[in-house]
Amino acid sequence: MANRIMLNQTSYHGVGAIAEIVTEAKAHAFQKAFVCSDPDLIKFGVTGKVTDLLDKEGLAYEIYSDIKANPTIDNVKNGVAAFKASGADYIIAIGGGSSMDTSKAIGIIIANPEFEDVRSLEGVAPTRKPCVPIIAVPTTAGTAAEVTINYVITDVERKRKFVCVDPHDMPIIAVVDPEMMSSMPKGLTASTGMDALTHAIEGYTTKAAWEMTDMFHLKAIEIISKSLRGAVANTKEGREGMALGQYIAGMGFSNVGLGIAHSMAHTLGAVYDTPHGVACAMMLPIVMEYNADCTGEKYREIARAMGVEGVDQMDQATYRKAAVDAVRKLSEDVGIPADLKEIVKEEDLQFLSESALADACCPGNPRDTSVEEIKAYFEKGIDKPFVLCEYAHAMGVGAGELERYIKCFYSSENMLGGCIWEFADHAVYHENEKVKYTYGGDHGEEKHDGNFCMDGLFFPDRTPHSGAKQKKNCYRPVRCRKIADNRYQFFNHNYFENAALSVKYTYFTNGIETYSSTFDVNIAPQ
Repeated sequence: MANRIMLNQTSYHGVGAIAEIVTEAKAHAFQKAFVCSDPDLIKFGVTGKVTDLLDKEGLAYEIYSDIKANPTIDNVKNGVAAFKASGADYIIAIGGGSSMDTSKAIGIIIANPEFEDVRSLEGVAPTRKPCVPIIAVPTTAGTAAEVTINYVITDVERKRKFVCVDPHDMPIIAVVDPEMMSSMPKGLTASTGMDALTHAIEGYTTKAAWEMTDMFHLKAIEIISKSLRGAVANTKEGREGMALGQYIAGMGFSNVGLGIAHSMAHTLGAVYDTPHGVACAMMLPIVMEYNADCTGEKYREIARAMGVEGVDQMDQATYRKAAVDAVRKLSEDVGIPADLKEIVKEEDLQFLSESALADACCPGNPRDTSVEEIKAYFEKGIDKPFVLCEYAHAMGVGAGELERYIKCFYSSENMLGGCIWEFADHAVYHENEKVKYTYGGDHGEEKHDGNFCMDGLFFPDRTPHSGAKQKKNCYRPVRCRKIADNRYQFFNHNYFENAALSVKYTYFTNGIETYSSTFDVNIAPQ
């Protein structure tokens, strides 16, 4: 089967590129522009940078701004009616993915009125005519909608997003001017930048990837990794790098598709109105771990492109972990939330998982998946694994201190230096498994649901690490060793007295009981 590459007819890049909008409008003999831009961009004068140029040259236009962050079916319907009433013959889309996706849907329906039911555009709709000509002017460095054949619309009534893939919606001209992005606040810069990185990594690992798109995606990963921190700090170099990097990522993924990080992000946006880039950033490292075994040596090249040193001396497991860690570190550095616990409701998990599996991006994922597996990975995003803090109860620690323990674990600023990394280095998790456990000791028998880890338990730590500043209510890992079959010893600080517990675990994989085990535990001085 032949590989296809579709790009803009023309694209302009660099500071001052927006001046070329006038040149192109005159060259095409366009009569009136339908300017699609969201209310905030109009309010803060970003849209005005373009309309001022049109005014100066006497070029007619009309502004349409009924556009939400996650554009809806009604935004498109209202836009179609407004375009018909305006007498415009081309569209200037100014904004992020919201404005461009709305513009694409409007342009397709105007040219193909048989698809006036917006839902009929889902998937690969058999439209026959190119959409109304679009000049796309991105104001965010992330979506790359100016160079893709995709757009996403939210169905509010059914609480879902649907992806539309149509070669007829490609903007004829892209104008990528870093100055149009300079007013983006830090949070938006970070989230759209992580969306761009997700495009590059998912595009690089998707089933349809090939040599030319690999070239685009690896270069995009490199540029984004070097530029995003600077863009968040609003440096000139950072802004220019992100403007280029996100566009190059779009050149690739638009032609080969994405994966389930985007599928899961789409459904989070539809149900909770989660900003798309934030959702992508939270899901990407989790999905990378899930897909790792189906990616060959590609994670080595991802790690290299992200600036990880020594990848050629690493074994496969090490460079795969290094790639995932580099993504997490970049996300953390630009202030993206680390997990979904403040977003996802447990009662929505089944619907979220079913919607993600049905998403148009899902088939491109390098690893085939299921509702059950997607649900398990949503759960992984909700519950950052912490393990058996209830043991502290057996050592006489009260419920209030346990609550502080959990807060300490989730907030790195409340941890002693090195705690989280020490935990990460020593923890061993059982993927896709839940565990119900019972322990008996001086305080009687208790039953719990949770996650299990044999190494990396935490106890209250009232002594500072070597060279670290003492903080109140901090925790550190204990050490574990097997001393006999079904018998383990956990080492902790010497202010604990020796103690013994009997623990029974019942493991559940995807909700099905798989096995049980019982063992005795000794708590010994370190």
